[in-house]
Amino acid sequence: MKPVFQTRFGYPHGNCFAACVASLLERKIEEVWEGDDLDATMRDDRAWWSGWRIWLNSQGYDLVHVNDGAWFVPPKGYAIANGIAKNNEVRHAVIVLDGKLIHDPHPGWEGLKKVESYMVIYPMAVVMAANGSD
Repeated sequence: MKPVFQTRFGYPHGNCFAACVASLLERKIEEVWEGDDLDATMRDDRAWWSGWRIWLNSQGYDLVHVNDGAWFVPPKGYAIANGIAKNNEVRHAVIVLDGKLIHDPHPGWEGLKKVESYMVIYPMAVVMAANGSD
């Protein structure tokens, strides 16, 4: 993991999630997909997540969501945590390791008030093996 900071701020154009992906893949933020090619009418959650999965798949990775629930446990290893920013009332993404904050892509912010979900990026080979695919 190589920390990358976001370059755009505020809804709907903030790129904290892209900065988290870039950090985990150890790339520059300009080298990851940010959803800018989505038509404004298509910028809903489903299209955005679908776009991210398509881009990650093209890079040899997949994205798995771990959603909040009664038995919610942070995943082992690196993950992107999503929720409301501690220093602001906006949706935000940060990187955690075994559930502990290790990188907030927003300069000066200090993580999340509450984690609402985790997203884990896996190499496609691991996802395929877990699903029994060759």
